[in-house]
Amino acid sequence: PEDQDVVHKVMGEVFQKLNAESRSDNAEAREALQKQGISFVDPLPKDRREWEERTSQTMDKLAAEGVFSPELLKTLRGYLADYRHQHGN
Repeated sequence: PEDQDVVHKVMGEVFQKLNAESRSDNAEAREALQKQGISFVDPLPKDRREWEERTSQTMDKLAAEGVFSPELLKTLRGYLADYRHQHGN
């Protein structure tokens, strides 16, 4: 248990650092794209819902075709729901 606590603490710190670096890299990449003339838009709520519905249907189809397992899709959807809940989406 004590070793687990140490591993958990160290890995938590590592992932915090990786997340911070990833956010920084993403911001830099976005800025580079904007400098090249790429603009970013926020979709209208109705468009976002349509995208999400179509994506969900496609993911269901891919799982049914065996591209990935239904269990993996369930896990992915759980992570996505958690993310959306935390970020108000």
